[in-house]
Amino acid sequence: MKNNKALLDLVMKDQKKTSELYSPSLYWKNNAKRTYLGITKFGIDNFRSKHLISKGFGDSIRKTPFDLESIRLQNIISLITQFPFLKKIFYKYEKHSEYYLKRFLEYKSHTFDLQFSKLLKKFNKKIHKLDTLHAQPGDIVNINNKSYACTYLNFLYYIDTIQKQHSFEKINSFFEMGGGFGSMTHLMIHIFPNIKKIIYLDIAPNIYVATQYLKNFFPNSVIDYNETRKLKDINFKNNNKLEILCICPWQIENLRCYNFCDYFFNIASFSEMSNKIVKNYSFYIDKLLSKKSGLFLLLNKKKKLDNKKIEISLPKDILNSFRGFKFKKLQNELIYTNKPLYSGSRK
Repeated sequence: MKNNKALLDLVMKDQKKTSELYSPSLYWKNNAKRTYLGITKFGIDNFRSKHLISKGFGDSIRKTPFDLESIRLQNIISLITQFPFLKKIFYKYEKHSEYYLKRFLEYKSHTFDLQFSKLLKKFNKKIHKLDTLHAQPGDIVNINNKSYACTYLNFLYYIDTIQKQHSFEKINSFFEMGGGFGSMTHLMIHIFPNIKKIIYLDIAPNIYVATQYLKNFFPNSVIDYNETRKLKDINFKNNNKLEILCICPWQIENLRCYNFCDYFFNIASFSEMSNKIVKNYSFYIDKLLSKKSGLFLLLNKKKKLDNKKIEISLPKDILNSFRGFKFKKLQNELIYTNKPLYSGSRK
């Protein structure tokens, strides 16, 4: 992956100027700051193995208690553990931790084999060349002697589940909001080559990571913030070539592809916003979706947080924000999570 500090600094600078509606929610504010600092220290070459960068939206694994500490404190810890006595102790601790992490992923592989082996056979022809391991993910399982990033397997299950309600075989476009680092979009394009036009929206610095990740696979198809920043009217070209518009939240007001998008995805991020922010997004999303469009929502919060200062949105509030849609709760058959899934269609 290519680092682009100028692009990172630009999205971060402009985000500071935007309104509360388009800034990271209180739930995400500290995560966004930590991710930015992690990127400035490590770059994004192997961001999926860096917990300081990708916790909350990626597939890293926390290996030590210090992984999420501030960079300054990490540097102090690194210096202290160079003393011979402490270095020896810390070395033993790391080896012990690595052993149990290895065993954990072995057990997880067995669980995922039971859950996904049939699904992988079903999609084998479409995904056998798919690279799920770019940028060194930490959360990896082995199924039938092949390694997969767990994130991609979860998304493959969601796609298969949605397909029972809404076929992707004939759609031309979709809109994903809060897509982590771009793995769902990558997977959708790989499985469904008929999809040519994609809107991908996220807060900074996540949008920067996803932009660069998608550029790795589709270098000539990603339109980044540099290209759209000064545009008052953002739209797709009138052709059948692949286009991925990677935009920042405040740019949703400038999108002009009304009644165009065939499908909308949101995995968890609506749950992590205030209802005021969700309602604002739903207003623009409704304008962008076509008459026969569908929605998929994974909503991961079932009750309010103990910290009352951090406002989130519960499933009922989110579904009510999309007044022009009727929703069906889908059966989540993943054996390791019970997060509710919803499929929506126009009334």
